[in-house]
Amino acid sequence: MENIGGDGIVVIGAIKGLIEHNIADRTCQRTGDPDLDTGGEEWWPHTAAIWLWRCNGTIMQFNEVYNTGRQPGNNDGQAYDFDYGCRKCILQYNYSMNNHGLLLVMSLTSGNIARYNISQSDQRHLLLIHGKVSDGNLIHNNVFYVDRSTVNVDYHADAEQNEAKLKEGEILGATFKNNIFYATGQGRFRRGGSVFDRNCYFGPWRNGIPEDPEALPADPMFVTPGSGGIGLSAWAGYHLQAKSPCINAGASIETVGKRDFYGNPITDGAIDIGAYEHPAG
Repeated sequence: MENIGGDGIVVIGAIKGLIEHNIADRTCQRTGDPDLDTGGEEWWPHTAAIWLWRCNGTIMQFNEVYNTGRQPGNNDGQAYDFDYGCRKCILQYNYSMNNHGLLLVMSLTSGNIARYNISQSDQRHLLLIHGKVSDGNLIHNNVFYVDRSTVNVDYHADAEQNEAKLKEGEILGATFKNNIFYATGQGRFRRGGSVFDRNCYFGPWRNGIPEDPEALPADPMFVTPGSGGIGLSAWAGYHLQAKSPCINAGASIETVGKRDFYGNPITDGAIDIGAYEHPAG
């Protein structure tokens, strides 16, 4: 899919659906354009590249998304999205490059997992979470390579419904485990109620790293960070070198899966941090 005015793929109401091996380049190119004639009808301008709505047990995997647009009126522009009503869905083995974030997680979602994905040169919101921590959405073993001026990892508290949740004592966010946040630009964790557990942090983070009792503030020692390109085979730069502190350093995760981004098996019981499971580990 190339040069699409709005969304690339939207799947609604699927049970155990499968969205895989798709390429979305330059979607959302004319969403919210004030010059478009909608015939006087109201319309919803918020679009993303590949996303799910009210799905259960649906998987997005082996997809490639880059150059997603964000025109006036579009508050999204992410590569992927667990939207309203998504439960126990999985985002795995995908990459996101030069989009307005890897993932949006909306309210009324629960038990969704984003694992073993790579985000490179995304901007604005690497992750934007509308849901509650108690919803059980889990983001683990991903790589986020930041080379923009200021990129956010945050929850969204602007909407009236989210403000009401905060007043009721709800904590907005998700759980983050075994991810690598690597900044050569300037990243920022803000307004966080999320739970962070044993993530690796490297580079200039504008307001410091989040509260993470077992944080690993170290260079993960990628082979060639920032070198990802077009095609799922073009991402070997995020392999860990043999002396990486991330090898065998990850927190145990019951739903870790059987393989990493590159197809290496996860069988030794000691999980690496990031999207690569080093064979020597």
